[in-house]
Amino acid sequence: MALYDGIDEKDIIWEERVSGKGNKYEVGYLEKPSGDAKKESSDGKEDFGITCNWYPTDNFYWIDTETGFKKVSGITRYSVHKHDGNYSYIIEFTNNENYDYKFYDETGDYYGCNCFLKRNHWVRYNSSKPRIIFVRGD
Repeated sequence: MALYDGIDEKDIIWEERVSGKGNKYEVGYLEKPSGDAKKESSDGKEDFGITCNWYPTDNFYWIDTETGFKKVSGITRYSVHKHDGNYSYIIEFTNNENYDYKFYDETGDYYGCNCFLKRNHWVRYNSSKPRIIFVRGD
């Protein structure tokens, strides 16, 4: 299944994780960083927490984040959409800062994705209220 930008889902390595409320979810990354990925430390950046309103859509499409959100979080674009398979939803996002991100849904559960590279990342999850309402970065 193609996700976006010419990347096929079968080329992504998925790691199972446990959410804040003890539910299984998966974080995906590419085995080899793309040539333009920049590996940098997250030293010197302040932790943050910021509200958002990311409704899941039926299909993938990129949404650019607003300037203030981008400046605080380092997330430049995202897509939250339905997903076929063991997980009903997927968050796809691109970052230009390195953080250990936590994405909170309306149930209060959260799904972490520690980003050491500035590029696209994936989080597959299940939720009865899948809208992402808060993002934290440490």
